[in-house]
Amino acid sequence: MKRLYLLGQPIGHSLSPAIHNAALAALGLDWQYGLLEVPAAGLPEAVAQVRADDCVGANVTIPHKETVIRLLNGLGESAWEVGAVNTLVKREGRLVGENTDTAGFLRGLADLSIKVIGARVTVLGAGGAARAVCFALAREGARSLTILNRTPARAERLASELRERFPQTTVRLAPVEPADLAVSAVPAEAPLDWVSLDIAPGAAAYDLNYRLATTPFLREAEARGARTANGLGMLVYQAAASLEIWTGSALAPSDHPGHENEEPPLAAMFAAARRALSPRPLTPNGAGTRGDNR
Repeated sequence: MKRLYLLGQPIGHSLSPAIHNAALAALGLDWQYGLLEVPAAGLPEAVAQVRADDCVGANVTIPHKETVIRLLNGLGESAWEVGAVNTLVKREGRLVGENTDTAGFLRGLADLSIKVIGARVTVLGAGGAARAVCFALAREGARSLTILNRTPARAERLASELRERFPQTTVRLAPVEPADLAVSAVPAEAPLDWVSLDIAPGAAAYDLNYRLATTPFLREAEARGARTANGLGMLVYQAAASLEIWTGSALAPSDHPGHENEEPPLAAMFAAARRALSPRPLTPNGAGTRGDNR
C-alpha cells in the first residue's frame, strides 16, 4: 500500500483524509491518506518520511507552508511564485513542492460566478493561504489588492512582492475605495477589531474557512449587503489538483491501466467532505474553521 500524508499542526480536525480516501477508493487506488501531526522541530523528520519508498507525496498546511521549502529539492512554478507549498510530490528522485491553493481558490470563485478581472479586492491575512489568494487574484487581472493583516510588516513584505511581480495591479495596505470582493484568510474566530471593511454594493465575500456555519467576517459582510460564500469549494478543488499531481507523477499507464487519464472524482470528494462536516449545520456552500487547515 502506498501512503499520502498531511503535515501540519494542529490537524486533528482536518477533512483531508475523508476527501482524499473517498477519491482514492473511487479511482480504485490502493493508497491511504493519513494525518502526520508535525511540530516545527519535527519537520525535517516528517519530510524524510515522505521521501520513503512507500510514500507517494503529501500535503502541507500551517505552520509549515513556507518553512518546508528549505527541505525540498525544488519548487514547481506555482509554489515558486507564491513562496508557499501545500503539496509535495516525487519527480525523478527529487522531492518537489507545488501549490494547488491558487487553482483551488480560483475554481471555487468561478463556481460562484465571482468575477476577478478588474475587481477591487480586500484580503484579510498575509500567511500561506493569503499569499496564494493574492497571487492568484493578481495573475487573473484584479485591478487592486488591499492587504489587511494584524502584523503590518508581514503584509508589507507580501505587498512588495506583488508590486514587483504584478505592476499592473495596485497593491495597498489600507482601503481607499470599496471592495468588489473581500476574502478572509484568517482563523474563523479571529476578532476583526483591526479590520476596516469597506464593501461596494453588490460585492461578494469569500471566507476560506469551511467548518462553521458562519463567521464574524461573513456576518459583517452580509450586514453590508454582500453575497457570501465559504471555502468548501476551494478545499475540495485544491485537493483534486493535488491528486492530479500525485497520480500524474506516480503512475505510468502500465501501473494502473484504465485510470491514467481519469479526472478526480469530484462528486465523491464533495460528498465525503459534507459527510465529515455533518451533523454541523452547513450554509448552501459549506463552511469552515480555517482556510489553511485542510
